[in-house]
Amino acid sequence: VNIGGSFPFISWIDMFPGTQNGLDLFNSPAAKQMVIQRYILTGETLNADNSVHNTFMNEINQMGWPINCRNVALSNGSCNGTPTFPDNSNLLSISGRRSMTYLGSLWRSLAASAIAPLNYRYRFINGWNNPQFNNSSLGWEFPLALFSTNSSFVIDFNIKSVPRTGTAQIYRGDIYSSKKILGLINVNNYFLKCHVNSNTSMLALDNAPGGSYDLNQFGFNPQQIQSQLPAFFQGYMNTVVSQPRFCFVPTVSSLAFTNAQNFLFSNICGVVNCQSAIGISDHYAPQENQLHISYTQTSANWLLQAQSLSGNCVKICATDISIDGPKTVCTSGSNYSLVTPMTGATVTWSVSPTNLVSLTANGGNVTLIKTGGNGSVILTANVTNACGGLVSKSRKIQVGLASYIPYKINYYNPNGTTLCSGQAYSYQLLPNDGTTLFDNGITGVEWTGNPGSASVSYNAGSYYISSPTYVDGSAAQLIFHGTPGMSPLPVQVKVSIGNACGWTGDSGDPATYILPQNGNSTLVYCGAGLMMISPNPVQNTLTINLSGTSAQTSTESKNAKLSTVKEIAGKPATAGKHIKILDATGNVRKHVIIDASAPQAKLDVSTLPSGVYFVEISDHTNKETHKIIIQR
Repeated sequence: VNIGGSFPFISWIDMFPGTQNGLDLFNSPAAKQMVIQRYILTGETLNADNSVHNTFMNEINQMGWPINCRNVALSNGSCNGTPTFPDNSNLLSISGRRSMTYLGSLWRSLAASAIAPLNYRYRFINGWNNPQFNNSSLGWEFPLALFSTNSSFVIDFNIKSVPRTGTAQIYRGDIYSSKKILGLINVNNYFLKCHVNSNTSMLALDNAPGGSYDLNQFGFNPQQIQSQLPAFFQGYMNTVVSQPRFCFVPTVSSLAFTNAQNFLFSNICGVVNCQSAIGISDHYAPQENQLHISYTQTSANWLLQAQSLSGNCVKICATDISIDGPKTVCTSGSNYSLVTPMTGATVTWSVSPTNLVSLTANGGNVTLIKTGGNGSVILTANVTNACGGLVSKSRKIQVGLASYIPYKINYYNPNGTTLCSGQAYSYQLLPNDGTTLFDNGITGVEWTGNPGSASVSYNAGSYYISSPTYVDGSAAQLIFHGTPGMSPLPVQVKVSIGNACGWTGDSGDPATYILPQNGNSTLVYCGAGLMMISPNPVQNTLTINLSGTSAQTSTESKNAKLSTVKEIAGKPATAGKHIKILDATGNVRKHVIIDASAPQAKLDVSTLPSGVYFVEISDHTNKETHKIIIQR
């Protein structure tokens, strides 16, 4: 940050001649080209000044990478994301307090107040017109000193590193007199008060992983700053360099990352080859931050290897690698292979646990043969290059018949755990770990239910949504049958699961019994079911099959006895069956009345948006509700 080299009362250039060299270097054309982010302080606001750097980088990028050679990148910064020091740390502070006697404070304050109007006229105090310099505070010094019982002069300068996120104070520069008036009131009279916060566009480069610059390595001594302060402050000020070692070139810059800012503090050890520029054939990055432009035995060995004509550090990118093969391993075995194998890379296969299958590997191919019971294994391919790069890829594979342990049943019932005989209820089988049946190699599901040998409609109900990964039968509607006067009976739902190796259980095997996810259910006799709905999900026309003996078919537009919502709300009808369609918040979106003897009704739902709805039918004695999905 260019601060102009001076502040009121303290001219850095006069006290520290080397500062001018630093400012000249900061403002040199080469620095403007190379520095990633450059800010100019105006008042207390930092404004970016990166135009020269951006122009320079555009020119370099247009030139492209060197050709007819092998380009490699070597970093002194760690690849594991280790920061150089904690976030928003103190970097440098110069602070202290010089107490003054009453007379000492009085004559100095008198001098300051006398200088104030002259300074405004002749401008002889360095930085007098700086926005943070309070010239009027000089005029107040003597009046305050007259009533002061305790006076001191305070300097408080502090520099912090830029935070990774948000904004925070990164500079504080205060010079003020501290007085206690009449022994009661504390007053700070600021001659200079400058507090600067970072902005969200600034990068936290000071403590980023990277090649470090260490002030101690170059003989930097904080006491040199102390010794060059004005004599008035000698022995009262304390200079502390909290972080002499700071990032000089970030790791991601050294390795020519294409989106460097996104990976500034990330562990990139396993992804360097995928994120570095296309013109870089290989890289080296240590596990810890090193001094900038230093060489270690390890990095030197790598560089020698990279220069070897026989060296082949092929790029390995996890995004390019996948394991191809069936989702299941049966007794005849299954073959697997790496997709997009890389010439020059070494592939090592492993499987866990090892008691279910045998493994025979041949480069990028492997064969698994079932040797134990049923279960699942994780097949892993470790891909390495000659320079130590490593990428791992894993995949879950079912061995033998599917197991019931990782699965659950969901079902929809607006009446809780009580099921009515004759009504259709939606059921769904799905894995318990957030995956899909398709991912687990399941190819089909069969349902049975008791009591009453439930009727099953496959690929139907509220849970059915057609998709390329939908497993046949995994969503179904079940209707349980009862008789008048029956006692409540527990409901049992049983499934058989099929994969490439066969079916687990069958309809007569009690071991296939799985409790629904939302608890046990009880079947009661509720009379004949009032309706069955199809299709579900529905696009435009919903067909409702109703109990009754008449052959009449009722439709919303023609044959049904219709009534508007307003009319029904004003005077409820006493005849016919009421059909309502309610949205998820309970609002009635359609309401019709049909003849009590009509066996079927067709409702046009094309005007309703896609989503979840509820169809409610009542005949003033019974009421039944079904969930539907409108999907287009």
